[in-house]
Amino acid sequence: QQDFVFDTGAQVSIISEDTAAQIGIFDGGENPTPPDFTVEVSGVGGTTTEVPGFYINSLNVVTNGGPITWTHVPVLLLNVLDPRTGSGFVPGILGMNLFGDRDLIVNADTNNPFVGLSPQWAWAATNGGSWSNAANWKLVLPNGIDTQANFLTPTGATGPQTVTVDGGGFTVGTLAFDNVNRYTINGPGTITMQVSVDQAQINVSTGNHTINAPMTLLNDTDVTVSLASSTLTISSDVNAGTNAVIKDGLGTLEMKNVRAGGLSVNGGTVFITANGTSTGASRITTLSIGGGSILTGKLDLNNNAMAIDNTGTLNTAATDVRTWLASGFASGSWNGNGIMSSAAATVAANSGNIHKTAIGFALASSIGSPATWFGQGVNPTSILMRYTIDGDADLNGQVGMTDFNALAANFGTGGKFWWQGDMNYDGVVNVLDLNAIATNWGQAAPAPIALGALVPEPGSMLCVGLIPLLFRRRR
Repeated sequence: QQDFVFDTGAQVSIISEDTAAQIGIFDGGENPTPPDFTVEVSGVGGTTTEVPGFYINSLNVVTNGGPITWTHVPVLLLNVLDPRTGSGFVPGILGMNLFGDRDLIVNADTNNPFVGLSPQWAWAATNGGSWSNAANWKLVLPNGIDTQANFLTPTGATGPQTVTVDGGGFTVGTLAFDNVNRYTINGPGTITMQVSVDQAQINVSTGNHTINAPMTLLNDTDVTVSLASSTLTISSDVNAGTNAVIKDGLGTLEMKNVRAGGLSVNGGTVFITANGTSTGASRITTLSIGGGSILTGKLDLNNNAMAIDNTGTLNTAATDVRTWLASGFASGSWNGNGIMSSAAATVAANSGNIHKTAIGFALASSIGSPATWFGQGVNPTSILMRYTIDGDADLNGQVGMTDFNALAANFGTGGKFWWQGDMNYDGVVNVLDLNAIATNWGQAAPAPIALGALVPEPGSMLCVGLIPLLFRRRR
């Protein structure tokens, strides 16, 4: 427990290096913790310093009416001189970013100084209702940049609730869910996420909740599902434009697809729900799966496709994808962290099905530079992924001569990728990859996302002819 300064002029909250060390954040010394973000701070004389920032799990403040707790709190790590003594540093400063959902009364009279905090803005109805009805909200109906829509446990509510986003929709900076009973947020109106600084937030502290209303993300949006047992399902279209979706927490974020400038999976799982069509590809500019050398996040592509526009170095991006796939592949069980597939895991668990499925990937220019990928426009430098059959090097949905030729051209060499014949993501094209092609020769990928319009590969060659042909080539 520390004495923090309350500063109505501070837009963000701050902790000192000593406080950071007490809660397990070490920005220096032998075990530095990489910052979650950095902020440029301007000082006296126009000097600018890059200050590290962190998201701390929880922050508690003791009040006469009981404790107030915030979760996933952004703080800057900065030593500020203690004005009370003129020496040492303030343990922390509470910024106004923590009080955007409350009314404040500040009494600066030295005889009776106090800060009064109103109850939290929140949904108050007990049986569902319309967002536009102010009577359904405690204190104020949230609609505006930086406002917060909190779906907690209203007094008297004992079951799930359905909230209808009516009219033209509403704008908020934060959506928060904290209730063991499910909230279902339906349209037809659109929820727009917008903040004046930093990231918009969608936080799930407890329970499983669903957003069916269309969503527009006008800022990078951090989605934190704290508990491993919790799932947030977003079944509607999400229009993020060039903005990023950042997934944090141990729980699961289910999405129909991902259309965003970037997708970062820092923890838990991002699960792409089965769509069963050939026009349901996700499309993002960049992909990041956090956790360092030991991955802690999962992108479950299920039975879907994805295009990565790829703004970075091609080989680096492809190598990252191969690393994440190798981890998700988990020696054939498809249940590891990284990029995995619950659909492929189901097939792998079925010992009676010898036609294994996988997530294949390719540089678009290496497989004919298609103009679209499952309904999404792509370019020759895009990295394309899809749920397909093991051995399908060119991602056309079946195994045939084109796939064998790719493997034969690279047999016995390292540093290769799926579209060059590396079917188990180890970077080497060898007999293990040949076995994948031989096992699935002439077979087609499962029907749910079959491309259909592509020309089938020749499948008349018998599998027994593969090995002699391959080794004749190598002589």
